[in-house]
Amino acid sequence: EMGLGIIEEIHHRNNFRMDVEKYYEVIYLKTAALFRLCCGMGACLGGASPQEIERAGEYGKQLGLGFQIIDDLLDLVRDSTDTGKPAFNDLREGRITLPLIHSLGREPERTRGLIEAFQSEPTPEAGAEMRHHLISTGSLGFAREQALEFITEARRIVPSLNHTQNGAVQQLEGIENLIVSAVSTKMIQAAAG
Repeated sequence: EMGLGIIEEIHHRNNFRMDVEKYYEVIYLKTAALFRLCCGMGACLGGASPQEIERAGEYGKQLGLGFQIIDDLLDLVRDSTDTGKPAFNDLREGRITLPLIHSLGREPERTRGLIEAFQSEPTPEAGAEMRHHLISTGSLGFAREQALEFITEARRIVPSLNHTQNGAVQQLEGIENLIVSAVSTKMIQAAAG
C-alpha cells in the first residue's frame, strides 16, 4: 500500500484540482496504512484478540492520518534549521497537501499564482508570502483541526484496547501529544512572524 501511495502522490503532483477525499486516500496509502499495520502487529504480538487487533489497527490508521497532515503542516511552518530539511519541500516538489487544497478552494487564482511563483523561484520571501496567505485563508488552521480530529478519534479507541497495560496507554498518549505539540508550537511561531 505504501508504494501505491507514493505512486499516487507522484501522479498528482501539481494537480490543482486534487480534492480532500483523494488527498486522504493518498495519505492513507502513503503513511496511515503503515501505522495501521504496525499497531495491529503490536497488538497481535501482545496476544490481543482479533477484535482488539482490528481496533489497534484502526487506532494506527487514525493516528497515521493525523500524523501525515501534521507533517504536511510542518513543511509549511517550520524553519529549515528545525529538521535539516528545507521548508516548503512538499511545495517545491509539487505535492498538493491539505492546506493548499483548502486554500485553492477558497482563493484559487491567488493560491495557484503563489504556488507557481514559489516553484519558479523558491526564495524565503516567496515562502513567507505563501505562509502568510495560508494563514489568512484559514488553511493552516483548517488542516490542524482536521489532524486533531483524526488524533482525537485515535484517542477514543485506546480505552477499548484491553491489552493496554504496563504503561502502554501512557506511551500512546505521549506519542499523540508529541505529534500535536510539534505543530502547535510551529503554527504559533508562524502566525507571529
